[in-house]
Amino acid sequence: MNAVTLQFTYTEAEQVRAIRLYYDKNYNGKFDVLVCIVGIAFGLLLGTQLNDWQNAKYLFLLFGLLLTLIGYCYLVLPYKIYRNDPKVKEEYRLTFDDAGLHFQTKDIDSQIGWGLYNKVWRDRELIVLVHGKRTMTILPLRAFNSPADVEAMNSLLSRHIPARTKQ
Repeated sequence: MNAVTLQFTYTEAEQVRAIRLYYDKNYNGKFDVLVCIVGIAFGLLLGTQLNDWQNAKYLFLLFGLLLTLIGYCYLVLPYKIYRNDPKVKEEYRLTFDDAGLHFQTKDIDSQIGWGLYNKVWRDRELIVLVHGKRTMTILPLRAFNSPADVEAMNSLLSRHIPARTKQ
């Protein structure tokens, strides 16, 4: 099997997209937002219909804070993570073959086996190889030299992480 080599520097948009993909796969963000909206609506109902503004304000406070926290984690934090981590702004050179991944940056030259990875996620712009809690290797599709390289990568992933590959 031929090796697939990618050379790229992450963009802020790719890093943010990958972090949000991680949140979407691991947390129930949409459900949590829905619960907050229902909680706020219940507080509004409690205040207007039962004239119980004392308890309504606690619901507003609780669900408002939760909604703010969810918004911060999804809308603000991914940008802060990118901007505060100089390593993600370096050029990456990744070579994949049946032995694993040869990972190179300015300061890193490492060989990584396929056993490190436990999940694969894909969307229309990224392939994300997950290894551990909150750690991942992000592969922008724009970094592939050709559609044949994408197919070769998919073949490697299906052979080496078959039961754990998700779309």
